[in-house]
Amino acid sequence: MYIEKTGEIEYRVIKSRDLKNLVDYFISIKDESDSENTNIEFAFEFEDGSSVRGSKSNVFSETESKKVKSASFSLRNYDLDMSIRVRIVTNLYGYYEIEGKNKDWVNSKFAQLEEIIKQIPNQNRFFSGFKSLLLMSIILGILIGISLYFIVSLISPGDKKLGLTTFIFGSGMGIFISSYLADRIRELYPIIEFDNTLDHLNKTKRKKKSILTIFWFIVIPVIINIIVNLFFI
Repeated sequence: MYIEKTGEIEYRVIKSRDLKNLVDYFISIKDESDSENTNIEFAFEFEDGSSVRGSKSNVFSETESKKVKSASFSLRNYDLDMSIRVRIVTNLYGYYEIEGKNKDWVNSKFAQLEEIIKQIPNQNRFFSGFKSLLLMSIILGILIGISLYFIVSLISPGDKKLGLTTFIFGSGMGIFISSYLADRIRELYPIIEFDNTLDHLNKTKRKKKSILTIFWFIVIPVIINIIVNLFFI
């Protein structure tokens, strides 16, 4: 009976050590095999358009100076009809699958591979999630609209029509601008991200630090200040 087990990789940040762990995993399985017909292959595509493939651990050294766009790992034992595949593509998908006729072998290798996948750091779900950023954009937009409404009410206390128009316009513009900024943020936090290069070569990491600094030290204080002024003062 042929056994197949599969798993998905999502909301993960794949670092250099994670790629190394996967390379070592495949090499260790090949080394423990008694069959000479066990083949392994590693393939990496990089953001600059170049690529490299091979069956030795030294192929991993190429990933230390270039940002990976996609990574593929495969093993095939033709004598025992067993195979393992891992495929990861930035911002798209990731999966792993093991096939074979030996149920114990499939379960054992799948559990080992699953442990390696679990060690990969999680992506920031708040900044990578569409719903969370959309909700934040709507809340921020409405708060901006309410703030403008109260400002207009102080300037023209009897003009309710102007106040309502200001609230609708302010909320709409606030949501539009916030949604645009949220989309730019989400691009920095894809479902699958490779973070395998040195920090000074990683432009995305520098942008993330700037975004987080702005979020925690500007956006959050502004939101708190608006809420306090509207409802508690």
